[in-house]
Amino acid sequence: MSTKINLTYCGMEGVGETVKLAKQDAARKIEGVLAELATPRIVVVNDFAALVWFEPRAGWVYRIITDHAEGIRAGDLYGNGGGYGDSRVDVIAAATKHLADISWTHDVQDDQAFFATVKGLDPRTVADLVSRAAWQRRYRAAVTTGASDVEAHRLAGQI
Repeated sequence: MSTKINLTYCGMEGVGETVKLAKQDAARKIEGVLAELATPRIVVVNDFAALVWFEPRAGWVYRIITDHAEGIRAGDLYGNGGGYGDSRVDVIAAATKHLADISWTHDVQDDQAFFATVKGLDPRTVADLVSRAAWQRRYRAAVTTGASDVEAHRLAGQI
């Protein structure tokens, strides 16, 4: 039975039959993480786009980089982070949901079909977005009939 060395090398766990092999194992893992971190992702929904990247101090983050008023935004990027989970997949899902939400307008004829066609949204997220759109429609209807903002919020919240 051979002995296995477990160690932490530059913050990464490594295992090997010798200290050298355990360090090499940790170094391979570090290389794999760095390769993934070096690949930002652009998420696009309709006319909106977000950039997803790894921020060393904050983890995976995203920032919307286009909008109707400005087109592509120039300048420094500070990511939206926290609350989305620790993985790249979680943050891509959060960015996709955000973009789907802001790309919806009252001109959409079929909310379910609109959100269901967005690649990367699971059925639960689609249902949540459809519910939000329905609230927006109820709010607008209340305001259109003369309700105050407070009253329209109350009416929109009733199902």
